[in-house]
Amino acid sequence: DPAMRTPRGELKPLGRICLAARNVFSGLRYSLYTAIHPFDGFYEIRHGNRGNAAAAVVILGLMTLTYVTMRQYTGFIFNTRDLAKLNIYTELASVLIPFSLWCLVNWALTTLMDGKGRLRDIFVSSAFALVPMIIINIPLTVVSNFLIAEEGMYFYLIGTIAAVWTVLLLLIGNMVIHDYTFGKTGATAVLTLAGIAFVLFLGVLFVSLVNTMIGFARGLYVEIIFK
Repeated sequence: DPAMRTPRGELKPLGRICLAARNVFSGLRYSLYTAIHPFDGFYEIRHGNRGNAAAAVVILGLMTLTYVTMRQYTGFIFNTRDLAKLNIYTELASVLIPFSLWCLVNWALTTLMDGKGRLRDIFVSSAFALVPMIIINIPLTVVSNFLIAEEGMYFYLIGTIAAVWTVLLLLIGNMVIHDYTFGKTGATAVLTLAGIAFVLFLGVLFVSLVNTMIGFARGLYVEIIFK
């Protein structure tokens, strides 16, 4: 649109915003296609540069919002959590940390195992794999407030379908973008989970060590002050 450009042909700020919004919307729409046609969808992400990181960030944000919403607003019959102790930062970390570790550890492993996918491809495909959790769990959260205990099997069945669909998309995405066989994909997924567990163990160990050092330094300081 000429109204969105300067006399030199450059996009005005409003034009750049509109272009960015259009790209995000296009990526979100493509994520729905990928959820239904995963092999073609993930292939185009790797080889056709379809999808984009901005749309992936939006999907990750929606997934985080979905998770927090489920934790807080699931019907009390199916929600055994103490809402008074719900910590928003802990809930956010419960999504963002495992997702980030999955992308980084998977990228590190597949780099050593002849994987063809870039970190950008892993991030985008992994985020797109979360779409079923978003489109199923939000209405499921609403419906859970109207179900009785005897209808709980439907609640858990639909939740399981969303989780299985997401896991399958995650595995297919990993297989396609790295050009792996199904067996190698499964082995890589297991190694990635083991790597995530190892990184978390090191993180907990590091935090524990830092807390111990801080406690020792504080105790030493108190001893020096009072003596």
